[in-house]
Amino acid sequence: MAQYADKPWLFLTSDQLDHLSEAKRERVARQLIEYCQQHFPLRLQGLDDVEQQQQWAIGCQRCADRHGYGAADEVMRWVNLYAVLGDDFPMRPTMSFTDRSSARKGFCLSSA
Repeated sequence: MAQYADKPWLFLTSDQLDHLSEAKRERVARQLIEYCQQHFPLRLQGLDDVEQQQQWAIGCQRCADRHGYGAADEVMRWVNLYAVLGDDFPMRPTMSFTDRSSARKGFCLSSA
Protein backbone atom coordinates (compact mmCIF):
# COMPACT_ATOMS: atom_id res chain seq x y z
CA MET A 1 0.00 0.00 0.00
CA ALA A 2 1.34 3.43 -0.99
CA GLN A 3 2.08 5.88 1.76
CA TYR A 4 1.74 9.62 1.32
CA ALA A 5 4.39 11.88 2.77
CA ASP A 6 3.42 14.70 5.10
CA LYS A 7 5.17 17.15 2.82
CA PRO A 8 4.05 17.40 -0.85
CA TRP A 9 6.71 16.56 -3.42
CA LEU A 10 5.38 19.21 -5.81
CA PHE A 11 4.48 22.74 -4.90
CA LEU A 12 3.27 25.33 -7.40
CA THR A 13 3.01 28.99 -6.61
CA SER A 14 -0.14 30.90 -7.54
CA ASP A 15 1.84 32.60 -10.34
CA GLN A 16 2.82 29.20 -11.74
CA LEU A 17 -0.79 28.00 -11.58
CA ASP A 18 -1.97 31.19 -13.29
CA HIS A 19 0.61 30.67 -16.04
CA LEU A 20 -0.53 27.08 -16.60
CA SER A 21 -4.18 28.15 -16.63
CA GLU A 22 -3.49 30.91 -19.14
CA ALA A 23 -1.65 28.50 -21.44
CA LYS A 24 -4.62 26.12 -21.26
CA ARG A 25 -7.09 28.93 -22.03
CA GLU A 26 -5.01 30.01 -25.04
CA ARG A 27 -4.92 26.44 -26.36
CA VAL A 28 -8.69 26.07 -25.97
CA ALA A 29 -9.17 29.46 -27.69
CA ARG A 30 -7.15 28.21 -30.68
CA GLN A 31 -9.27 25.04 -30.77
CA LEU A 32 -12.48 27.10 -30.67
CA ILE A 33 -11.31 29.24 -33.58
CA GLU A 34 -10.29 26.21 -35.65
CA TYR A 35 -13.58 24.49 -34.86
CA CYS A 36 -15.61 27.54 -35.89
CA GLN A 37 -13.56 28.01 -39.05
CA GLN A 38 -14.55 24.47 -40.02
CA HIS A 39 -18.17 24.32 -38.81
CA PHE A 40 -19.34 27.95 -38.53
CA PRO A 41 -17.18 29.98 -40.94
CA LEU A 42 -19.83 32.69 -41.28
CA ARG A 43 -19.66 33.32 -37.52
CA LEU A 44 -16.03 34.43 -37.78
CA GLN A 45 -16.66 36.48 -40.90
CA GLY A 46 -15.63 40.05 -40.24
CA LEU A 47 -13.16 38.94 -37.57
CA ASP A 48 -10.25 38.92 -39.98
CA ASP A 49 -7.66 39.87 -37.42
CA VAL A 50 -6.28 36.98 -35.35
CA GLU A 51 -6.62 39.09 -32.22
CA GLN A 52 -10.31 39.71 -32.92
CA GLN A 53 -10.88 35.97 -33.30
CA GLN A 54 -9.01 35.32 -30.06
CA GLN A 55 -11.13 37.90 -28.25
CA TRP A 56 -14.27 36.20 -29.57
CA ALA A 57 -13.00 32.80 -28.38
CA ILE A 58 -12.10 34.23 -24.95
CA GLY A 59 -15.60 35.71 -24.73
CA CYS A 60 -17.04 32.29 -25.54
CA GLN A 61 -14.92 30.69 -22.80
CA ARG A 62 -15.96 33.31 -20.25
CA CYS A 63 -19.63 32.92 -21.13
CA ALA A 64 -19.36 29.14 -20.81
CA ASP A 65 -17.57 29.51 -17.48
CA ARG A 66 -20.27 31.83 -16.13
CA HIS A 67 -22.78 29.07 -16.81
CA GLY A 68 -20.74 26.32 -15.18
CA TYR A 69 -18.93 24.94 -18.22
CA GLY A 70 -15.22 25.21 -17.55
CA ALA A 71 -13.65 21.98 -18.79
CA ALA A 72 -12.27 22.07 -22.33
CA ASP A 73 -14.73 19.47 -23.63
CA GLU A 74 -17.65 21.39 -22.12
CA VAL A 75 -16.49 24.65 -23.72
CA MET A 76 -16.16 22.85 -27.06
CA ARG A 77 -19.82 21.88 -26.76
CA TRP A 78 -20.84 25.36 -25.61
CA VAL A 79 -19.28 26.95 -28.70
CA ASN A 80 -22.00 25.36 -30.84
CA LEU A 81 -24.64 27.39 -29.01
CA TYR A 82 -22.49 30.49 -28.80
CA ALA A 83 -21.68 30.41 -32.52
CA VAL A 84 -25.24 29.78 -33.68
CA LEU A 85 -27.17 31.88 -31.18
CA GLY A 86 -24.73 34.79 -30.89
CA ASP A 87 -22.43 36.46 -28.41
CA ASP A 88 -25.33 37.51 -26.22
CA PHE A 89 -26.51 33.91 -25.74
CA PRO A 90 -28.21 33.04 -23.40
CA MET A 91 -29.04 36.59 -22.31
CA ARG A 92 -30.89 37.42 -25.53
CA PRO A 93 -34.66 37.83 -25.27
CA THR A 94 -36.79 34.94 -26.48
CA MET A 95 -36.07 34.02 -30.08
CA SER A 96 -38.73 34.31 -32.74
CA PHE A 97 -39.87 31.26 -34.69
CA THR A 98 -37.78 32.39 -37.69
CA ASP A 99 -34.66 32.76 -35.52
CA ARG A 100 -35.17 29.28 -34.05
CA SER A 101 -35.58 27.74 -37.50
CA SER A 102 -32.41 29.41 -38.73
CA ALA A 103 -30.49 28.34 -35.66
CA ARG A 104 -31.58 24.71 -36.05
CA LYS A 105 -30.32 24.53 -39.63
CA GLY A 106 -26.72 25.24 -38.57
CA PHE A 107 -26.84 23.64 -35.14
CA CYS A 108 -24.93 20.53 -34.17
CA LEU A 109 -23.78 19.19 -30.83
CA SER A 110 -20.58 17.51 -31.92
CA SER A 111 -17.36 18.57 -30.29
CA ALA A 112 -13.89 18.83 -31.78
